[in-house]
Amino acid sequence: MAATSKEAFLALVNSGSLEAARACLAAEPSLATEASALHAAASGNDGRMVRLLRDSGADVCATAAPAHNSALHVAAMAGAADAAAVLVGAETARLCNAWRETPLHCAAAGGHVALVRLLAPHSDLAATDKWGRTPARVAREHGYEEAWELCGGAAAAGPEDPEQSVPLRSNALAALTNELLAVLGDRQIDSGKTVVVQTIFTTQTESLSGTVAAFTPPPPAPPATAPPPPPPPASAPPPPLPPSTPISSLPNKIPLLKPTPKPVKPQQSPPAPRKPINHKPNPLSSLGTPLKSIASHIEYPGSLQTLEQMLQARDVYYPQGRDMFGWTALHKFASWNDAILVERMLEVLDDASVNDGDGNQDGFTPLHCALDAGALESVKSLVKSGRCDTGSQKDAKGRTCLDLATELGLQQLLLANPSV
Repeated sequence: MAATSKEAFLALVNSGSLEAARACLAAEPSLATEASALHAAASGNDGRMVRLLRDSGADVCATAAPAHNSALHVAAMAGAADAAAVLVGAETARLCNAWRETPLHCAAAGGHVALVRLLAPHSDLAATDKWGRTPARVAREHGYEEAWELCGGAAAAGPEDPEQSVPLRSNALAALTNELLAVLGDRQIDSGKTVVVQTIFTTQTESLSGTVAAFTPPPPAPPATAPPPPPPPASAPPPPLPPSTPISSLPNKIPLLKPTPKPVKPQQSPPAPRKPINHKPNPLSSLGTPLKSIASHIEYPGSLQTLEQMLQARDVYYPQGRDMFGWTALHKFASWNDAILVERMLEVLDDASVNDGDGNQDGFTPLHCALDAGALESVKSLVKSGRCDTGSQKDAKGRTCLDLATELGLQQLLLANPSV
């Protein structure tokens, strides 16, 4: 079977797809012999998948590198009670990994009481690991009293059980000590050697067989006594003080301070006059609902096709309608310098709408907007129509379109079309 097929089958096992895994095993029974698949199902506590693999020929005693754990070892470490119930037996419960640990050692180290209760009847309670510890001693060192009792308690703890000499240690200190002892064991250090284990609150000496003696730090040395300071050198007596002078006779050397003048704030020009936004309501449609403003539903840069669709839907959209700022669609198109959209709107608007300047705060007509934005193509289209008021309609600052064009140097564009 190709490697990709094995990976696909392992993915089915990890996802818990029981029926799909059953179909794969029916087509290729050799997939059940993959030790990684059984280990994966045991780690995920998938009892049904473990039973399917076992019944399909999986070797429940197979181990996996590098620790050479069996599937029951994996279930014991993961606390997977459902998977362990399928795998447990007299043979599997007595398997040892690379550290000579049985599955009961692993369950006791994790404090998995349900698994300890399941494994204990099938296990050798006197079996020792690489460091000579029985499952009861492992549970005791990790602080799990109930697991310690299920593993046989003091009777199965072994000759090196620290029950009578050392109280139950905390999980953090026990884990630290076990890890340190494992490192020392791998380095083959003499068992007579000891090491000082110092935590935040305690300091004690540990050996490979347990606690040796409490470590007492030496008392601090007394501080050295400083020698007495040398006597001051002999010196002549100080000169006599001059006779006191009345304060009133002293000259006044303190200059008179003048108050710092406050800075004069520059006069700020008054804000530009503004008009209130005139939210004129739109007329109602045949259904009794207000028509929608084209200005509120078309945005830059605009589209002639979209505009044509809105103009044809007269029962939905209102060409003269204003947006939230008081601008009509013609105001927007004039500012965008889009002569095509401007000329299309001029075809459907009356003269009053072409010169509408009452809705926005600036009081701008569409021609004001085109001049203010420098939109020369829009200015030409509006002037060419001959319908724009260039001499009498004023904005919020009191300027006509001709006045604004003169300020901007564009008056020649409007002279061809005097005020209407």
